[in-house]
Amino acid sequence: MKISAKGLSSYIVRISVVENEEIVSRISSRSEKMQTIEEERNDLMNEKETIDTKVIELQTSMEEMTSKYEEMCKSTEHISATRAFPSLGGPSLGRIT
Repeated sequence: MKISAKGLSSYIVRISVVENEEIVSRISSRSEKMQTIEEERNDLMNEKETIDTKVIELQTSMEEMTSKYEEMCKSTEHISATRAFPSLGGPSLGRIT
């Protein structure tokens, strides 16, 4: 079987078209996967930012609570000291006889 130059050329063109379509299909598929991955990445970054903000808020709250606790401890120590030692400014308990 003899194939003419024109027939061979036409055959090669058809093979090239099919190969190109396959390549375009793979590229399209990979592009969609990349887009999906990028969207997932963006979602994760947004979630991370939200969590980071919550952590900062909790740290600030903890610092405020620690400060209030320390103030309460100092106040309690002062009250205890002034009751035990009225000369420090506490009420006089009177003389015990």
